[in-house]
Parts: sequence; C-alpha cells; structure tokens
Amino acid sequence: MKTGIVILAAGDSSRLGSPKQLLGIRDTTLLNHTVAVAAGLKEAALALVLGAFADQLLPRIAVSRAIIVHNNGWEEGIASSIRTGLAVLTDYLPGLDAVIFMVCDQPFVTTELLEHLVDAATCNDKGMVVSRYAGAHGVPALFKSKYFEDLRNLQGDTGGGQLFARYAGDLLFVDFDNGDIDIDTPQDYDKLQAR
Repeated sequence: MKTGIVILAAGDSSRLGSPKQLLGIRDTTLLNHTVAVAAGLKEAALALVLGAFADQLLPRIAVSRAIIVHNNGWEEGIASSIRTGLAVLTDYLPGLDAVIFMVCDQPFVTTELLEHLVDAATCNDKGMVVSRYAGAHGVPALFKSKYFEDLRNLQGDTGGGQLFARYAGDLLFVDFDNGDIDIDTPQDYDKLQAR
C-alpha cells in the first residue's frame, strides 16, 4: 500500500500563547518527536505542513526527508492544511493509496501506532482507519484514496471528523493509549511535565 503521512503543524497555538511545536519533550521538541515518529514509517512519503511559525520552526526541524510545505492560508483553519498536505503528497507520489494525518501535539504517538493503522488498512476494506482513545476517536487517522476528494473539499477549522460522522459505517478503529493527551494550554503542558 503506497502510503503518505501529513503532519499538520501550521496552527498558531492561540490557547498556549507560544509555538507548541517547540515545547520540550524527552530531549526534543513536540514537532521533532512527531516528525521522527512519522519518519520511522520508512516506506511512507512524509509532508510537514507549516504556517504560523514557519520561520521559527524551519531551522529547528531535525529530520530532512520530509517535504516541507508552507500553508499560506493557515488562518482559515485545519482544513486548509489538510488540503495543502494532501495536494503535495498526491503530486509527489501519484497513485497514492492512503494518507495518514497526524498532529504535532500528541506526545505519546509512536511509529508502532502508525504501523498498526497501515496494517489494519491493508487487511481490511474499510476506507478510514482511526485512532481510538478515552471514549473518542481521531488522529492519527488513515484515509484511503476513495476519500481524497472529500478531504480536498473540507473547509474551515474542521478536519476529518466530518468524514467520520458522514461515513461512520466505513470506519475501523485502532486503540491509541494516551491518545487523548495533547497540548493545547499551559496547564496541559504542566500536566505532561508532571507525569
């Protein structure tokens, strides 16, 4: 299965007050942790979508194999970053079978989880393979190519969750321990540091 990964890292971290992408975690930053996890899926093409803090983030990115793209429309919301990342990957790798979308503020994401998403998609005919955590589901999430057009039509500050609701019968879930832990506020980061 020809797979791509899009890391959505274009937001302005408005609730945090500073670039969450640069917060420290286990001797690295949240962004570099996420990029390293994605790069661990060696057979996947990787796109990193930057926006609000691109000038600050670019010099600090540790993995060079990612296609780095600047989303000039990042203020529109996450849908513009989804469209931007998908466009880059489908241009770079025609015939792409699936794309995994992930964010950079989930400190417990692992390459193993991404491998589980791909394995589940390969062994199943469901069109979306979605992470499940704490009674909810979301990213990282894999979308097979039959949903690329729906992803291209997303608007505003809503992501793939619209498709989860619209095509609920075409979902497969993979458990993601601690997937509900993300960093949106200073309090979230303090809780993470206290763990």
